[in-house]
Amino acid sequence: MSKVMVFEGKRLIPLFILLVLLVTVSVYDSLFSTAEPVSIPGDNVHYVSVEQGKLYPQKQLVIIDNTESWVAFLQNNSISHPDYSFDPNNQVAVITMNFQIQNILTSNDDLGRKVLNVICSEKNAYYKIYILPKDQHVDSKDANWVFYDEKGNRLDQIKIRVNP
Repeated sequence: MSKVMVFEGKRLIPLFILLVLLVTVSVYDSLFSTAEPVSIPGDNVHYVSVEQGKLYPQKQLVIIDNTESWVAFLQNNSISHPDYSFDPNNQVAVITMNFQIQNILTSNDDLGRKVLNVICSEKNAYYKIYILPKDQHVDSKDANWVFYDEKGNRLDQIKIRVNP
């Protein structure tokens, strides 16, 4: 003899509700990550944002530490001169295209060289100019600039130019 299994619909309702809740939580977790931002050791570097706007289709980071490069970059990219007097003797300009700096930390590598860890978040069709004091921590000539995203992934695909 064959056995027949009969399921009552009202007994499956709680299982269906649990399945819907599981799918909802999974979708929410993938869309809105609650992961903590990356923790990179080092001392914070003070910086000032002086200009921003919509521009630039490619991802790029530019480090400028002289007046000629500053003026040439602004002219070549049709950016109006910011209402900020850039002093290349005491400051370094960092220009991000399609990125926004979240934090800058300074540390030393195993050989004692300076390392500037810059944590960025992606922001499309956007540029921003940051001014950093050129002191014992920040100098583009003897420091290694390393750019990371918010999750701690190194941004290898980004073009970094020093004094274009």
